[in-house]
Amino acid sequence: MLNGLKPLSRSLRWGMVGGGGTSQIGYSHRCAALRDNVYTLLAGALDVDAERGRAFGEQLGIAPERCYADYQTLFREEAQRPDGIEVVSVTTRTIPISPSPKRRWRRDSTLSAKSPSALPPKRRASWWI
Repeated sequence: MLNGLKPLSRSLRWGMVGGGGTSQIGYSHRCAALRDNVYTLLAGALDVDAERGRAFGEQLGIAPERCYADYQTLFREEAQRPDGIEVVSVTTRTIPISPSPKRRWRRDSTLSAKSPSALPPKRRASWWI
């Protein structure tokens, strides 16, 4: 929110796929989330190297048990938690994010992705839940 207003009574529990320490887009997403004051980053599968992703997640303040090795584990484990994430940003390259994460994400939650614009129009239209 550029005007500084907080539109929700609480922040949304947020997770990230990708966006690790060497990612420019991950940094942009985190900065925007802090600026908007709407999201709290609580979980992530931040890097293809699980240990590097875990270390980076801990530097961001994510609890070690919520730094996952891959998006499948992130989605599965967070879906089981009463305080699991409510929204996830997929900030990886187009190829790895194909619609697979969409199929695995809970239907009552939101999946946002930066990369679908690189998909062909027919696939792009079917990406959003």
